[in-house]
Amino acid sequence: MKKLAILGVFALISGLFGVSVGPSRAAAPKHLSVLLYIDGSLGDLGFFDSANSGVLRAQKQLGVSVKVTQQSDATQWQTQLLALAGSGKYDVIVLDASDATLNGAAKALIAKYPKQRIIDFDDNSFAKTPSVSSIIYKQNEGSFLAGALAAMVANSNLPFVSHKNVIGMVGGQKIPVIIDFQDGYVQGAKAVNPKIAVNVTFIGGSGGNDTWSNKPAGARLAASLYNAGAAVVYQVAGGSGLGVLSQAKVAKRYAIGVDSNQDSFAPGHVIGSVVKRVDNSVFDLIKLATQGKLQGAHIYYYGLQNHGVDLTRDSYTRAIITPAMYSKLDKLEAQVMSGKIKVKTAL
Repeated sequence: MKKLAILGVFALISGLFGVSVGPSRAAAPKHLSVLLYIDGSLGDLGFFDSANSGVLRAQKQLGVSVKVTQQSDATQWQTQLLALAGSGKYDVIVLDASDATLNGAAKALIAKYPKQRIIDFDDNSFAKTPSVSSIIYKQNEGSFLAGALAAMVANSNLPFVSHKNVIGMVGGQKIPVIIDFQDGYVQGAKAVNPKIAVNVTFIGGSGGNDTWSNKPAGARLAASLYNAGAAVVYQVAGGSGLGVLSQAKVAKRYAIGVDSNQDSFAPGHVIGSVVKRVDNSVFDLIKLATQGKLQGAHIYYYGLQNHGVDLTRDSYTRAIITPAMYSKLDKLEAQVMSGKIKVKTAL
């Protein structure tokens, strides 16, 4: 009877204070402290800025404490992450472990601090780890739309078309998430025009600023693709891709942005941006953490169906793209969302 009474009191306290005893859920702290670790620099008008927007919204709307750490030197990632986790100051660490070097740093962190809660966005390599909640974006679906639109533009009478039946893509590194962009882009283009050529090149580098914040490299690679006849070049290279967008204007061709809405960067030359709503997804998972409902060893998927990815349309793109093109794109999007078209994925 005494044991039952104690259990009853514990159940009452649990109900009053929202304590969760489930092994795969994070108990909601009184005041959640969140660290966003950026393996690069803010100001990319893309992926990093979107993640930052999500944690700042959580700070404003949910009242959580937020610290944002930027580190472009890949040799410092593991040491710094271990120190930050070891401080015990952060209930949740938000990071993107898709880069091989940061992935190794995250692995070391998990091994040393197995109870440290982690939100790993755009990566699922720790999907079975109890302390990690993973976010996967169906960038292949958004890229499918980008490829379809690029193929339409390449075969149109728009003013900056090369008329050579060629489109291109500049990626950051040959890592699974970037290959997922590429696969969707190629499939979407081929769905519109099976004979179109899709030329793809990569910046490479260490995975730090030389990869993701290297505008001159992005511009140089875009120039080579435009010179080879590409009517449209899709940038999937973070801040480096801003060089691609600039080069589209110089070359008098078209480009597609990524991660955030980059349509205004080179007006008249950017036909759309494949946006990953990193901000929404990170905010959603932080909110779940404040409610004690964040699941570990779980993948949260964000695609066209739940507005996790999209291809932008605004006044900038509507000044370029015809209603007939958008109508055709709408039909293709509906087929992807219904499952009639299954987009290839590298993940």
